[in-house]
Order: sequence, then structure tokens, then C-alpha cells
Amino acid sequence: MKKFDHFDFEELTHEEDNLKNQLSANQFKEEQISTPEQSTVESILSYSKALSVRKTESLGYIEQLIN
Repeated sequence: MKKFDHFDFEELTHEEDNLKNQLSANQFKEEQISTPEQSTVESILSYSKALSVRKTESLGYIEQLIN
């Protein structure tokens, strides 16, 4: 089993701080924030407009696409 000394601990702490700084610096970079394409949004909206969900007493909910 390897024994760790003060210098090993110091190195690990330094590496950990570097990783924390990288994460916080990259967290809000504009190129990393992804947004859906306009065609994806339009497809979802079209689907939601065509979807009809009705509750019945005998069958529960009925989902139907109205195109």
C-alpha cells in the first residue's frame, strides 16, 4: 500500500482546485448552452396542436392525433 506524504496531498489539492476552476469557468460559456433547432420546436408545437386527449367514463383517457 502506498503511503501519501504532505507533497502528495498538496499536489492532489492543487489538481482539485484547477478542476474546480475549469468547471466554474466553463459553466456559463455561450457555446456550451445548447438550444433546440427551430424545426424541432415547430414539430413539437405541431404535434401538440394535433393531439387530442379526452377523458371518458368507460375507457378513461383516449389519445387521438387529429390530422
